[in-house]
Amino acid sequence: MVLNKRGEFIWKKKLAAVTNCPAGIAHTYMSAEALQREAEKRGDTMKVETQGSVGVENELTSENIAQADYIIIAAGRGMSDDELRRFNGKKVLFVDVSDVLRDVSSTMDRLEREARTYYAQDEGNDDQPTGTSAASRHKRGVAGVFQHLMNGVSFMIPFVTAGGILLAISAALVGGGKTVEGSFAYLLEQVGVIGFDLMIPILAGYTAYSIADKPALAPAMIGAWLANQADILGTKGGAGFLGAILVGLLVGYFVRWFKKFKLPKSLTPLMSFLIIPTVSTLLIAVVVFYFIGPVIAGIMLALTTFFKFYVIIQSGHHLCDYWYDDSFRYGRSYQQDCLSIFLRHGCTGKCLLFWDSCFDHSYSTGCFGTGDNDQAKFV
Repeated sequence: MVLNKRGEFIWKKKLAAVTNCPAGIAHTYMSAEALQREAEKRGDTMKVETQGSVGVENELTSENIAQADYIIIAAGRGMSDDELRRFNGKKVLFVDVSDVLRDVSSTMDRLEREARTYYAQDEGNDDQPTGTSAASRHKRGVAGVFQHLMNGVSFMIPFVTAGGILLAISAALVGGGKTVEGSFAYLLEQVGVIGFDLMIPILAGYTAYSIADKPALAPAMIGAWLANQADILGTKGGAGFLGAILVGLLVGYFVRWFKKFKLPKSLTPLMSFLIIPTVSTLLIAVVVFYFIGPVIAGIMLALTTFFKFYVIIQSGHHLCDYWYDDSFRYGRSYQQDCLSIFLRHGCTGKCLLFWDSCFDHSYSTGCFGTGDNDQAKFV
């Protein structure tokens, strides 16, 4: 109890908070600062842990948590059971990080009215909010799913930025040309490609992790990796981001459901690191191989083809009927309507092959013919 300027005794609260957002750059730190300022204005003490792009800063200790009257979780992405377990038995208010920025005073006013005692999954009874479901209790349905996806995105972003920057440096070193094997530019290019390859399973893995914790991590990452292996699936391309999102959600919700099964005490320790990961990996592999992989890969290929045509048509390039001879395909000569796309340039009327992978048959980019009648009929 403290005495305010009007001579009234007020209760000075001890508060703790955690803030995060998908990118971990702006909202995380802005909301932390807003909470800190509002607490000081009200005469309360508060410690705020930020989970930003550089990792956890100003981490809450067990002593900070034990002394806190209330905990505020201002989350822009999903949080797992493992992340929330330390708040077991404390009064916790779950809010969206954007709500704090929109009206921090209202968030503080809600503490005594809406904060509920949090129970970790294996500590309370089944009727209490637990783990991730509690974190997303204030957002159901599509909004709850979106939070889990944002958790996956937040872990994926470093792979995208690191891989993209290294690829850009590699391209700059060779002036946009081809890298030479064994060179420094080649090394940067390959590392960048690895970063881009890993971002798909990372997206799926941490989306599932947000829903069902560690047991869901390996099955989702393996399933997403498989969904992008065209040679294994026998498809013309991978399932890409759509496949990763679908795999992450399927694995996450399946594992959350699977964890509810009660096994004999002798087998319980094996559930999280042996039984659940193995069974889940087997099931998602079958689902991806026979259903998700072929279907989503086909959708991705159709979308890619559509947008390539759309961009080129919008840019005003000519579509043409190209007559090509038996050196191009199966030893037969026939007309393929509107298949090859050319850039017509210069007064010589040369045609530059613009699309070098029509229907997955690769052709060498180059100029064909030297006159205006060089096997191309513009439409």
